[in-house]
Amino acid sequence: MRSHPMKTKNNTLTTLEQFKNQYYGERGCAKREELEAGYENFKRSSLVNPSKNR
Repeated sequence: MRSHPMKTKNNTLTTLEQFKNQYYGERGCAKREELEAGYENFKRSSLVNPSKNR
């Protein structure tokens, strides 16, 4: 029988916070604050008009 096709050799996981720190910098950096502000705007627009998410 064949092995499972989705099996990976690397089992390390990265949290979302670790990912953002690595690629966008710590909170307070301009690039990271721009990301966080964009996410806040996305969340607000999703709550106001949920029909766009379908």
